[in-house]
Amino acid sequence: MKKINIILIAVLAVQIIIWTLLPSRNAVFGAKKVSIVTDLDSKSVARIVIAKPGTKDRVTLVKNGKKWQIVEAFNFDADQTKIYEILAVIPNLKSAQIVSENKSMFTNYGLGDNPEWEIVFSDAANKELVNLYVGKSLVKGTFVRRKNEERIYRISGSLSSNLYSKAKDFFEDTNLKLPPVKDRESINVSFNNSSITLKKTKAGGASVGIDGQLTNVQDEWSLLNESLQIDPTGDSTKIREFVSSFDSINFEGVEGTTPSPAMGLTNPYLTIVITGTGEVTKKAVSLTIKIGSIKSGNKSKARYASISNSEFIYLLDPLVFEKWTTKRSELTGKPKPTAEEDLNKKIGDMKIPETKLDLKTPVPDTKDAEKSIIRPAVMAPPPVKNPAVMAPPAGNPPPMATK
Repeated sequence: MKKINIILIAVLAVQIIIWTLLPSRNAVFGAKKVSIVTDLDSKSVARIVIAKPGTKDRVTLVKNGKKWQIVEAFNFDADQTKIYEILAVIPNLKSAQIVSENKSMFTNYGLGDNPEWEIVFSDAANKELVNLYVGKSLVKGTFVRRKNEERIYRISGSLSSNLYSKAKDFFEDTNLKLPPVKDRESINVSFNNSSITLKKTKAGGASVGIDGQLTNVQDEWSLLNESLQIDPTGDSTKIREFVSSFDSINFEGVEGTTPSPAMGLTNPYLTIVITGTGEVTKKAVSLTIKIGSIKSGNKSKARYASISNSEFIYLLDPLVFEKWTTKRSELTGKPKPTAEEDLNKKIGDMKIPETKLDLKTPVPDTKDAEKSIIRPAVMAPPPVKNPAVMAPPAGNPPPMATK
């Protein structure tokens, strides 16, 4: 009985959910397609405002020539792909289905007084073309309604997945534009009345190893002393890690185009100068990054930053710039050995396999020394025979008698 009751309760719960989500009796769900707007096309849209009703989150996108820019980010370039994804929904507004005309159903579809999204399309003269409330999205579509209207529509596609309420989410790029790594030849970091200068001493690149395999060899950098000579105490591993921290610099936001005294960029907290030569242009490359004061009220203690090749003032997270406050002593180690010292060290480190040799010679017992001496035997001299009468050799005939 308990199992049957559980099954009945589950079935009842499913039915309640279905009845809740089903459109009202006035709905004509599945009827012929209707157009929410008739005089709207993507080419006429020159301004898009996206907001989260009930919050301060808001993004304004404006078309400037062929580019789209973000008003809240001081007209920083927007990601064009994300804009096109939003505009691609406009044709679906002309082929919608009516779901309900009952105001009591607004909350069921996420289209109440504070809907999930509000999006406004306007033309170049800032004339409003359509103001849409965007509600819940399902696999088959998104529920929408026009502001100040009660009719609920369902359009194809998931419009909600293409909407963002933060300016940063529409940034074309979130990395500072730095010279290519292969073009860099020196890096100077000034911090707290001290400086560190690093110089590329050997360029890396593709190389064929002993085994014939193609490998990528890293650039070699050295620490310079006050006389701008190579410091032999520089630790190659620490230097490589420090240099690689400049490969890509990510920023958190755009704070303006004109620096103010409060930003602290006149007397910066940290200054980085990167110089080199363009591989293609063969022209000198020089870039300066200045990091100023902490932004007031910022919990992460992010700082303002300017870069010489950009008009914008950026905001950098401490995780990005604090590693550049490294002390000079933190990049040093034992002096680098000379070629001869290095060779001698390698020879000294070579291990010769040990071989145990038994060089002991047995010592005879002195008591038996006389017995142990082998003396030659004394032989008696052979008897002398008469040479005149010599016996003939065995096997030969006797000599013949002569007359």
